[in-house]
Amino acid sequence: MSMYEINKQELRIKLLERRIQLTEEQRTEQSSEIIKHLLNSDYYKNANLIFTFYSMPEEVNTEALIKCALSDGKRVAVPVTFAAGRMEAFQIFSDTKLYQDKLGIRSPDPELSEPVDPEDIDLTVVPLLGYNLHGYRIGYGSGYYDRFLPRLSAKCTKVGIAFDNQKIDSLPAGVDDYPLDEVLTPQGFVKLQSRIETHCHSAEFSIDCGRSLAELVNEAEKKNFKVLTLTDHYDKDIIKGRAYPGKTKVGSNPQKDEWIFNLDQYVDFVQAEQVKLKERNSCTELLLGIELGYQDYLAEDYKKVIPNYPFDLIIGSIHIMYLDDFAINGNALYGQGKQKAYDDYLKALIEMVESGLDFDVLGHFDYVIRYSGYADPKMYYQDHAELFDHLFKAIITRGISLEVNTRTRYRQIRSREQDWGMTDLAIFARYYELGGRMITPATDAHAEEELFCLISETIRRLKQIGFTQGTYFKARQPIYYDLL
Repeated sequence: MSMYEINKQELRIKLLERRIQLTEEQRTEQSSEIIKHLLNSDYYKNANLIFTFYSMPEEVNTEALIKCALSDGKRVAVPVTFAAGRMEAFQIFSDTKLYQDKLGIRSPDPELSEPVDPEDIDLTVVPLLGYNLHGYRIGYGSGYYDRFLPRLSAKCTKVGIAFDNQKIDSLPAGVDDYPLDEVLTPQGFVKLQSRIETHCHSAEFSIDCGRSLAELVNEAEKKNFKVLTLTDHYDKDIIKGRAYPGKTKVGSNPQKDEWIFNLDQYVDFVQAEQVKLKERNSCTELLLGIELGYQDYLAEDYKKVIPNYPFDLIIGSIHIMYLDDFAINGNALYGQGKQKAYDDYLKALIEMVESGLDFDVLGHFDYVIRYSGYADPKMYYQDHAELFDHLFKAIITRGISLEVNTRTRYRQIRSREQDWGMTDLAIFARYYELGGRMITPATDAHAEEELFCLISETIRRLKQIGFTQGTYFKARQPIYYDLL
């Protein structure tokens, strides 16, 4: 059992107790206000098919919503649960007979009802025990909604309904939790964290990515992202995990299996997708970025070529040490031992920053831990204090933002069911102490359902240090957004 589930079980008990403390009058009044806000919203008015639930006595009462929707001629569906944690939507009518399961939840007989395709749903109303300002909810622990919500289309708005006392700042959001688009309380819709992605990849241009840009954009729209920045890998001269310097120039067509792409084709491809998004009035803005893989001899060519392209964001990162991609062959790097290996990696990052390479975000400074194989792979500030100080002073001076990359952690949890925990917070605290304020949370998404993964806890921890704003880039200029 993960630490998330342990924390959630304890939290559920507290939230259930908190909800029980509401009087019947308070529940009735707050339910009435919540449903009134929902019925007056464009989400409801524009919806043809609404997926909601029949409330339990302690929950926000949804009877008025269901009756009004049916009276307004809207299609209404409610959940029916099955074995193995499966939940499906079935249409109901004013005369549909309902049955109670062993938990007292009312639903129609699936043998006598019509199933609804999740892709057809326009508005989903979701129960919850608690929520946070990042749109995450905690339910009763069965995971029905976290499995069902990803099946909804990008057009569907997912609204959690909550009493006044159900907000919880310390809600743990795990790798399989799915965020809501809105949370509605008696006071109205809650202001939620803006969803910004500054580091992600597509199968069309990143060799290590199996998901197309169209699929990536679809997930971003379904999760109500405000900004999605594509930053495909450009690791010049890397072929099958080994560097072969000098065979072609930066900006040339890729050699066979080389970890680069044609820059003109890349820009054209992304700009064509941007046009599609604008034409359909997407809620998500697609920005053009690139992840430059640094090697010392490439810096001058990068400086000459990359400024010729209209990138919104450039990430500077290092995947290569001693001419080897250490994700594939790390013997030379990791064989030195943890202290020397990590010191050398930090020195390489410092060299990249001080090379004069023009980039906006320092990518995944702790990338080196992913493939180390050490018993305790984490980096700790105290072990590399002088190098971290040097690195942080350099990026602060040059106006480069520090990326907080969640991929290392969620990959480990999903692949081995082991949680290394967040990067040593003392590292970020020292960056803040030195004057660093530009911070960029990112998921480095390569596969399905990775966008926004573990960002919620990351932001919460950064706020505890003192950070109040996140940073993304447009037209190479920093744009700041509030961390909630």
